[in-house]
Amino acid sequence: MTATLRIKIEYAGNSKEDNSSLKFVYVIDSPRATTIDKLITDIQEFIVTQFGLHNMRLVDLVTDDGYILMKQNICVDVLNNNEKLVCVDMDRFVAKNKSTLNFEDTWLKLEQHDASDNIQKSLTVGVNNAGKLYVYLFGGRNMQGLYLFNVFELLAMVCDESEEIDHFQMKIPIMSSSEWFISAQWTHDPTSNNTLFLVGNLKTGDTSNILSNKLRIHLNESTKTIEKGEVIPLSNQSNEDATQMAAQTQVRLDELKKTIPSPSRTGPVLDTKVPIAKIYKHECAGDSPILIIQGKESSVDVEQEIFARDDSFRNLITITDIIISKKPVVLPEILTHKRSAPAEKPIAIAQVQVHYQWHDGKWLDCEDAKIAIASGQQDDRRKIVTSILNIEPDKLISVSIYAAIRVKGNPNRNNMTRSRAHRSLPQPLKLKIIFTDNLSKTCSLIVEQMNRPLQIITKESFLKSKENDVNKLIAFIYVDDCEYDERSYIAVYIDKEHHVVIGDEGSYTFMNKAQMRTRQFNAKKSGKTEELIEFISRSDRMVTSLFDPETFLLYAIRIELTSTTSKTVETVLLPLDEIK
Repeated sequence: MTATLRIKIEYAGNSKEDNSSLKFVYVIDSPRATTIDKLITDIQEFIVTQFGLHNMRLVDLVTDDGYILMKQNICVDVLNNNEKLVCVDMDRFVAKNKSTLNFEDTWLKLEQHDASDNIQKSLTVGVNNAGKLYVYLFGGRNMQGLYLFNVFELLAMVCDESEEIDHFQMKIPIMSSSEWFISAQWTHDPTSNNTLFLVGNLKTGDTSNILSNKLRIHLNESTKTIEKGEVIPLSNQSNEDATQMAAQTQVRLDELKKTIPSPSRTGPVLDTKVPIAKIYKHECAGDSPILIIQGKESSVDVEQEIFARDDSFRNLITITDIIISKKPVVLPEILTHKRSAPAEKPIAIAQVQVHYQWHDGKWLDCEDAKIAIASGQQDDRRKIVTSILNIEPDKLISVSIYAAIRVKGNPNRNNMTRSRAHRSLPQPLKLKIIFTDNLSKTCSLIVEQMNRPLQIITKESFLKSKENDVNKLIAFIYVDDCEYDERSYIAVYIDKEHHVVIGDEGSYTFMNKAQMRTRQFNAKKSGKTEELIEFISRSDRMVTSLFDPETFLLYAIRIELTSTTSKTVETVLLPLDEIK
C-alpha cells in the first residue's frame, strides 16, 4: 500500500487569469489518517509559509472537473495519485454563496462604522434560503468571511465533548496585528444537550471598545431544524454611558458656539430692487418730411459681446418695429389703406445715425448704425441690412435699427447678465435715432431702454428650488460681484436623509455621521484643527472643516467667498444632533 499520496494543487486567488494561478505539487504523508478538512488546513499553511500569502483562507477543495470534496472524507478514499485539485478560497466562496443569505431576517447583527478606514463593519448571523445557518463577517469589499453550517454539523458539535469546538473561531482579518477585528466562536451550553452558543465580537480601529453579543441556538434533532434562541448582550458599554457621552459632547459644543466669530462682509452688493424710473415714448422731431414712430410691438434689445478687445467691447443694440413714412401723408389714413392726396415723389434716407445720452446729458455717437428690413422672401426672419432706404409715398415701412455702444472694460460672463446694458451706461438708456434724407434734412426719435432686475439667487429662491431636498436650511452665504453682475453662494442644509449638504448648484458634498467620525479620526491622528474641503473649494471660495482642538469634534464649517469687488467670511455651527 502507498504510504504517501502525491497531488497537484492549483490556487488562483482573486484573479481569474490562468497565467496568475499558483500551481504546485503537494505530498500527503498520511493519506489514511488525513481528512479532507485537515488537508485544506495543511495546504493553507503550506501556501502561507512557502509563498507568503498570509491574509488568505481556503474553504473547499474541488476536483479538476468541478466536484467538491466532502470535508469528513479520508483522503485515501477519495483521491488518486497525481490527481489535480483546485483550491476555493474565502473570496470565491463568498461571491458564490452571498446571494443565498437572508439579510431581512437576521438572528444576530453587530454593526459599527470604523472611522479609521470609513467602512461600515458588521457581523451577521441568520439562516440562508437552503436552511443552513450562516455567519457572515464584513470588513470591506476585500475583507469578508462566510461560514455555513447544516443542522448535522451543529449537532456533531453538541455531541463533541472535546474542547476543540472552543477553538473553531471565525475571524477577519486573519492576522492578529490588525487594529480592528470581527470574530465569531462556538461554545458549549453546559445546561443543555441540544443548544450551542455563538459569541460574536466586533472591534473597530478607531476605538478600544468591543461590541460583543452571545446568540443561543436550539437544535431540534427530531425535525432536523435550527431554531433561534435569545441574544445576550456582552458589551461593557451601557446606554447610560452613551447618554453621558452625548451630554458631554453637547456641553463642549455649547462652549465652542461662543467662540464662533460674527460674519464678515466687505464690498458692494448687487441692487435687486425693481427700478423706479419709467420708460417714456417720444415723438419724432426735425425738418425732414420723414416721420418716425415707435410701433406697438417695438422693443429695445441689448446684448454684450462675449469677449473684450483692447480693453473694450461693444454693447449691441437692436431697436425693433420702428415705423417710417412720409410726413405729408395723413398717418391714420395710411393705416386704413386710404389715399387722401395725389401721389408724391418718394424720399430716401441717405444716412442713419444713433446717439446715446451719457450721465451728464451729452449725446455720444454709437457705432455701426444700420437699418434692417424684411427681405420679402418666404422666410421673413431674414433681414436686409443697409444705411440707405427709399420711402414710397403713402406707405408704411417697419424696420429694425442696429447700433453698438463702445464700452470700456470687460463684458459680463454669462448669457443672462450679458443680455442687458452694461452697468456703466445710464438707466434708463436713451437712444436717439437720426435720419438724414436725400435733401440733407434730418429727423430724429428718442427711444428708451431699461434693464430688467437681475435674476440672482436668494435664500428664498434657493429654498423654493430645493423644496424637495432641503429638510432644514442652516445657512445661505453669498458674495456679489458688482463688476460682472453675478452672485456666487454656498448653502449648508440638512437634507431629507438627515445628511449635511454643503455647496451650490454646480458642486456640492455631503456628510453623514459616519463620514464625520472618519474626518474626526483623521484630524486627531494628524493633529489638525482645520481641513480644507477640496472637492468644493477653489481660488474664489474656501470651505474649511473646523475641529475642536481638545476633542477633535467636527463642529463647524468656515466659508470664505471672494469676488472681484467683495468678500464674505462666515463660520457655520453644525447641528450635530440632527445629522445621522
